[in-house]
Amino acid sequence: MFFLSPLLWLSRLKCPDLAKMEEKEILALLERTHRLPVPSVNALMKVIFDLETPLGLLLPFPWGTSILGVFQKPS
Repeated sequence: MFFLSPLLWLSRLKCPDLAKMEEKEILALLERTHRLPVPSVNALMKVIFDLETPLGLLLPFPWGTSILGVFQKPS
């Protein structure tokens, strides 16, 4: 998601402080923000992702948006 990372960064800046919100407000926020986008926006993102994949094989992108987590179950 190199090409979309500026939008992701802007969305993080706009994100409200969850520590200062009540549970009801957090649930309303999740309902508003965690859903599929309208079909036209979804199609545009698919085009961007489809272009990024072959370009990523030719050009090294300086950053991306993936995060890797390694978790261990407590013993």
